Amino acid sequence: PFKVVEAEIADWATLQKADGGFPYWRSNTASSLAASLRIAELLAAARDHKITIPQEINLDKLASYISKESASRWYKQNGYVQAYSLFVLDKLTGSVSQAQVNQVLAMENLGFAEKAMCGIVSLNNGASDRALEIAADVRRHSRPTVRGVDITDGASSGWMYFSGESEENALLLQFFTQLNAADD
Repeated sequence: PFKVVEAEIADWATLQKADGGFPYWRSNTASSLAASLRIAELLAAARDHKITIPQEINLDKLASYISKESASRWYKQNGYVQAYSLFVLDKLTGSVSQAQVNQVLAMENLGFAEKAMCGIVSLNNGASDRALEIAADVRRHSRPTVRGVDITDGASSGWMYFSGESEENALLLQFFTQLNAADD
């Protein structure tokens, strides 16, 4: 499987645009923030699994594109885009400041997906107290059921990559596992 993944990633190298981003469709001439974020997340995961990233893919330019585009007027007030951008940049570069995370957490109407991503970045920054605050907030909106946990999120932005509960639940699971792997 690694060879298949490496071949696919090598093909992506031909698609990176001069601004560092990637297009939504192969034939597009402009970069897409949504596609660039997902590709950046996948590249970071591939690198973490020791999969070769071709030198033709400029990760620094990709990170710069994500930082610049997510700060544009189109996305500046979108809590999901802001949280996801920091989450991806943290995976890609390891250099997201806690001040940036706190700025996103101060936005109104953040859903649990956004809070989970901010919680993960906070933990990676060593800001465990902030992560514990986020976890306490999520726990206030959850209740145990016979087969799991019911989480009521009345503030989700609706703009999620997979547009649904599955992404939110996966992010919450990642966050709580990283917060305390021994806590079931």
